[in-house]
Amino acid sequence: MNAVCLHVRRLHGVPLVAAAAPRAESDYLHIGMSYYQRAFDQITQRVRDPHFFVFSDFPEWARENIRTKAPIEFVEHNQAGKDYEDFWLMTQCRHFVIANSTFSWWAAWLANPVEEKLVYAPASGIGKMLRSIPPTWKVL
Repeated sequence: MNAVCLHVRRLHGVPLVAAAAPRAESDYLHIGMSYYQRAFDQITQRVRDPHFFVFSDFPEWARENIRTKAPIEFVEHNQAGKDYEDFWLMTQCRHFVIANSTFSWWAAWLANPVEEKLVYAPASGIGKMLRSIPPTWKVL
């Protein structure tokens, strides 16, 4: 099994309250499903036995929308006040599909250095949320 961290960030700028919901779709705030689908395609072509671990600030949306033929688990057991536990789990993965979020950027950056580590970053997040993408990372 090759663990792949997949981060979905949906609630930029929305207060953390029970009734919070994502804002309207935009390239700046949310990454569309086409990005995640391209990342799935790349990972499944290049990684043997990928197993996706999905981390999200809006797990309901992730469960309803993220689909892949590879094994997938939605990490939801950590409480909001313990984001560091999700962060640590993310860093333990071998490959990454990051969102337009510094949370997943840092998890991918700090993960154990692996020469074969694949990291996919969203093109629409470049220059907006993510200002620096290492040259070995792939931009989709």
